[in-house]
Amino acid sequence: MRGSITGLARELKPLILFPDCWPGRSKLLRPLPKVEKKAVSPSELVAFIARVLVRDPSAVSVEEVSDEQSRTVNLKVAPSDRGRVIGKEGRMAKALRTIVAVASSRDGMRARLEIVD
Repeated sequence: MRGSITGLARELKPLILFPDCWPGRSKLLRPLPKVEKKAVSPSELVAFIARVLVRDPSAVSVEEVSDEQSRTVNLKVAPSDRGRVIGKEGRMAKALRTIVAVASSRDGMRARLEIVD
């Protein structure tokens, strides 16, 4: 039985190392449809994510304050939903802050997310 596993490994090695030679690969690869890329502002992104997270989406408000080199996104939610936005040990808030930083880096600006009381 050991010989058959070694033989199988020899047959699969070129497929693993060179995926271009996979059988049926030409059927799997199709050109992707052209999609117009639309830049989304960090405040719109935070508002969308926060509305999905909270129980009362109508209470979500996002305000963006910008100066020359930085921007601050203030997120305000209902007091009962604040824990949902912050998450366990602040993980959700950290993830939201990362998303804001990445979304604003497209413009060459620094950004901060503040969860306002």
